[in-house]
Amino acid sequence: MATSILDRLPEELLRHILDFAMVRDSPFQIDYVPPELNKNNFFGPMQIQNWYFPPLILESSSGAHDQLSKPTTGGCPHYRSRQEDHVVDWIAINSTCRLIRRVGRAAFFGSKMIAMRGALPVELSQPGRIKRGFARILSQRPGYDPREDLVLVRDLVLIDAKEQAPMWLMALPELLSSYFPALRRCTLLFGHKSADGPEWVTAAVAVAGPAKKRLREYLVAIGLPGSLDLEETMGTGTSWAANERTLIKYIYPILKIKSEALQRREEGQFREI
Repeated sequence: MATSILDRLPEELLRHILDFAMVRDSPFQIDYVPPELNKNNFFGPMQIQNWYFPPLILESSSGAHDQLSKPTTGGCPHYRSRQEDHVVDWIAINSTCRLIRRVGRAAFFGSKMIAMRGALPVELSQPGRIKRGFARILSQRPGYDPREDLVLVRDLVLIDAKEQAPMWLMALPELLSSYFPALRRCTLLFGHKSADGPEWVTAAVAVAGPAKKRLREYLVAIGLPGSLDLEETMGTGTSWAANERTLIKYIYPILKIKSEALQRREEGQFREI
């Protein structure tokens, strides 16, 4: 039986090729549910109404716009890669030879920007918890362990960051260290409305920037790796000004208390030694 030329490539060279092939200019939300799978709700078919939405373009913290953004009245808000493009990539690496299936999975999760809700890693480890979307395909693999894929992720977007919930940010360092040991960059997306869909995740990430200095310092003090590239961005449900007010009023005081408590504990341990 004839073999593909890809089967004869050195594995290291093949990995480099697939790394480049998997890169897109948008994040892939792995718990994304395609519209065709979400046409019915509990009460039967959804009633589609033609509401008018004024054009909306997300801004960075400095007020800049993404050059590939576009005003929308309900369609895709950008000219970047769509979610379907990532699905095609997954099909491609799983529809060729055995070597590409093995090496391609590492390239897929290691080269793409992966977006998800913060609860997804735990949900993936609970059989039957994931009902729909791409994450369900992952969780149905025999003997599946979510860490097999998550440990490969180097660029992560957490799309349900709750600036009003101090406990969420307090638990962030442990979440990242437990599931994403190879992580190099993490983008916190505040104010994303699930009804907007994953293409608005792309629009928000396109205008992301470095996390606020004070937020980063507190998170590093409670265990976030200092070498991690931490970024933040805003969805349609909030604004940079509103986010800053919330952080100052609700988040910073709690993070400060925890960081000072950890510092006192460490100092006490040093004195005992």
